[in-house]
Amino acid sequence: MARPSTPPILAQIRNSKSPTEQIDALRALKNEIIGHQQKKEMWVGLGVVEPIVRMMTSNKAQGKQNGKERYDRRFTSESLSEKEMVRLQALCVIGSIAHGEIPKPYHFCS
Repeated sequence: MARPSTPPILAQIRNSKSPTEQIDALRALKNEIIGHQQKKEMWVGLGVVEPIVRMMTSNKAQGKQNGKERYDRRFTSESLSEKEMVRLQALCVIGSIAHGEIPKPYHFCS
């Protein structure tokens, strides 16, 4: 039996190096899964959560003072840096996945 190939979006998420590539991959995944519970389950099963969490943590905003992040400007998507946009897109994907029912093998509090 032929082994299924890695979906292009997952390969792009795992292998993207620049924030621009990460943003494009995350947007594509977000558009793929929003409103589609079975697709969310499929992507979780393919292991997409771990690389997304890595993107979120490796792109943390700089400028912490006294342990708190400082933002001196009004929040708009146009004012975000590329690294902040990566985090925003990653949070949108994780939020969309979390909004649906978690598949049984991934229940943590049962």
